Amino acid sequence: MIEIRELSFKYKGGSDYSLKDINLKIKKGECILLCGRSGCGKSTLLKLMNGIIPEFYDGDISGSVMVNGMNTFTTPIYKLSNNVGSVFQNPKTQFYTTNTTDEIAFGLENYGIEREVINKRIEEVEKELHLENLMNKNIFNLSGGEKQKIAIASIYALNPEIFILDEPSSSLDIKSMKELSLTIKKLRSLGKTIIIAEHRLWYLKDIVDRAIYLEDGKIIREYSMDEIENLSEDERMRTGLRHSDYKAIERFDDFETSNKGTLLELKNLIFKRNTKIILSIENLKFFYGNIIGIVGENGIGKSTLAKIICGLNKENKGKILKDDENLNIKSRLNESLLIMQEVNCQLFTDTVKDEIVLTSNIKDDNALDTWLKDMELKNISDRNPHTLSGGQKQRAIILSALLSDKKILFFDEPTSGLDYRNMKIVAKNIKKVKEEDKLILIISHDVEFLDSVCDKVIDFTYL
Repeated sequence: MIEIRELSFKYKGGSDYSLKDINLKIKKGECILLCGRSGCGKSTLLKLMNGIIPEFYDGDISGSVMVNGMNTFTTPIYKLSNNVGSVFQNPKTQFYTTNTTDEIAFGLENYGIEREVINKRIEEVEKELHLENLMNKNIFNLSGGEKQKIAIASIYALNPEIFILDEPSSSLDIKSMKELSLTIKKLRSLGKTIIIAEHRLWYLKDIVDRAIYLEDGKIIREYSMDEIENLSEDERMRTGLRHSDYKAIERFDDFETSNKGTLLELKNLIFKRNTKIILSIENLKFFYGNIIGIVGENGIGKSTLAKIICGLNKENKGKILKDDENLNIKSRLNESLLIMQEVNCQLFTDTVKDEIVLTSNIKDDNALDTWLKDMELKNISDRNPHTLSGGQKQRAIILSALLSDKKILFFDEPTSGLDYRNMKIVAKNIKKVKEEDKLILIISHDVEFLDSVCDKVIDFTYL
């Protein structure tokens, strides 16, 4: 179905090749995992399979990529899309409408399919992907995970022979990841060919035929999922490969946090969208010097809470207190900092170092260099942030927050592009600022990360 020969690629203006001498054959009906550390070339390889490179990205390219008998370098992308459906890391980049049902229909309409057939297909997709609660909704009102579900559904509706998924679990809760696993199994049973670039591996354990491991743009070896699970800690740190067994990371040590005094208290907090209550919290306290994880299903109100605490949304009712004094919107903006799910929306400067200095409270260059080294950003500190991989961008924006003078730091899905090694590096550096009596709140579905960094985890399902 896919044959790649002697493929090398360097982005225009890049100093090194992102892919080097790639040779790979993928049979019809196979499910292939592309894995490796952040920036190893996984997403670039996907873009060469679906024709996005060279259609939208310039660079030096050699070798060949054949997909279902078509040369992706010369075949028009509209012909390739008949065979290849892609789901990107950030679902917003592939939306064309503002309504969820319209979005699922959009691709079908572009192929001129009759209205009756489109309506029938939408009904099938709704039922098969369990989207009953997401149909005919405003896309801008959806959570990150809900948007990802609609993006997957819009491709699923087209029924291509090949599915390309770039970190499809990045914004999904545990329940949705399990549903995604069932969806991929269903695609396999229909004989579809599936290629997935992913860091979180447990939901793919019983699905993947082969795991292709990339390092510095080269295919180094193949793994089975059992081999990945049996890696030593040293091998896991070197390769960046996460655990493939969910049961090993399912437990939380929900112990009491050290009480250095209440930094933040929420009382009778209610937030509505139109007349619908999105968030309702009777009483919740957060203490100085704590790292708190916040979990719960997609759409339950976690990101809404972050925006309220940080002064970006205004509550309809209730109080937010700091040191027993009421915090108004202006005070919240001054006291807090939010790192959002969409990293690209928060990059403003021309270099990584300038990006961090923009919000940093550190005046000593030596101290800043130490932080850059600890976050493994020193060697790319002069790069433009927009040219980095998703994981590198994530680490840069996290460090900019950690070095700010804000007392309340809110991270919304901070590990979506992080491999195992970088997940551990981020966890270590977050723990370092805990000593400064900051309050760090982390919204995440990444239980492996939360287990390694948090003092306590709050499940919003039971608030």
